[in-house]
Amino acid sequence: MIIYLPIEIKDREYLPKLLLTHYILKSKKKSCVIISRSRLARHKIENYKNAIYFDKSLSMHKTEISNQIIRKNILSVLDEEAPIFNWVSYMKDIRLPLNILKKTHLYFVMGQVDKTFIENKYKQKFNNVKIVGHPKYDLLNHPFYNFYKEEVEIIKKKFKEFIFIPLSFIHDLKGSDDYSKYLIKEFAINKNLKKKLKDSIKSWDYDFKNYSKFLNCIEKLAKENQSINFILRPHPTQDIEKIKNRIKKKTKNLHIIYKYSITPWILACDYYLHSHCTSVYEAAKLKKKIFCLNLNKKNMGVHLLKNPGYNFNNTKKFELFFKNFLKKKIKYNFQKIALDKNFLFNYKNNSSCREILKYYSAINKSKGNVKLDFQINSYIKFKILIKKFIFSVIKLRNLIFPENDHFKKKYFELKTKDVEIIIKKFSKLDKSKYKFYLEELDKDVVMVTNYFRN
Repeated sequence: MIIYLPIEIKDREYLPKLLLTHYILKSKKKSCVIISRSRLARHKIENYKNAIYFDKSLSMHKTEISNQIIRKNILSVLDEEAPIFNWVSYMKDIRLPLNILKKTHLYFVMGQVDKTFIENKYKQKFNNVKIVGHPKYDLLNHPFYNFYKEEVEIIKKKFKEFIFIPLSFIHDLKGSDDYSKYLIKEFAINKNLKKKLKDSIKSWDYDFKNYSKFLNCIEKLAKENQSINFILRPHPTQDIEKIKNRIKKKTKNLHIIYKYSITPWILACDYYLHSHCTSVYEAAKLKKKIFCLNLNKKNMGVHLLKNPGYNFNNTKKFELFFKNFLKKKIKYNFQKIALDKNFLFNYKNNSSCREILKYYSAINKSKGNVKLDFQINSYIKFKILIKKFIFSVIKLRNLIFPENDHFKKKYFELKTKDVEIIIKKFSKLDKSKYKFYLEELDKDVVMVTNYFRN
């Protein structure tokens, strides 16, 4: 079995995909996993046969790439922006192109709710749409949540009792705030999409008032409750300095921090407060005390359609409730955070990694022989060199002109030693014993096998 795992954004995809790698290596004999930053190794997969490509999304912009993979190999997808039914209107067209969705061998979704959404959208059944949850939620199951033990202990030691507040706004972005112009330029390829994009941009613009009042409320709560720490975490695309400048009267117990991945913060926190952040589903799985303040009117601005916890659309009512809650005058009702496997397959103890591997094993068996060929022609070598050169130029440009840097998180180093350390840690946590071998195929391209290759 050959599986190719491209990683676009390290904070979001690195650990879930390495956990999946761990499950593959310990469960399937003679397995080979190729991990790369972005799609640096994609051109090589065109030389393979019946290899499994695990992409982070479909897109009408990637039609040619998807067709190249499907020609001789197996295309599987789990969208990193899921759950799908929360998407704004333009994403539902751009990231679910019917012509490619039909040909995709395995399109994974978080739960029945997403599968039903897709089938209702296109008014047809899809046998290739499979419910698997997401490996990032497996990291919250025993024993894997202990992977974050050291970070959680550092956070708790420093901040004691704290309220974790992840931001999910499209304001105060890194670089210039012209993300909407980028979207229009890249995706407004017809009148219908242009209209849907403009509607989505209007929603984000409307959400700015919610953003400002949300930050003002946090500033006020921190001032009134100085015995508790408030941890404000920017979205990965946001500029932390812009947020700091927006909060004028910051008390000592209000901290604006972007460090570690989001998971150890959720594990360590006592309370979780947000406006429309999808990490709320991780908080719900961990049974955290969740509060949502979203001041947008119904059908305006940005909302989560599935939103566990106590929800408020009025600042004064929220402040009064929260004040009484902290004084222990109100007991938290944990029934409000309950999700179920129709929404998220691995909400409880189901394993997303095992479920994905089940479908990989079945399709791998049905496809027959697998071909692994590292020989590539001069033309493909040239294309790979050009892509690396473009990455280097963009990285240099973003250092010189940071106002252009909307996508800094995509430029990271993938190191063989780091991959080895993490897989060993997962193996130690679940007490599994297997040998594995690593080989650096190229810069930022690592191959891991559970058999020795000559």
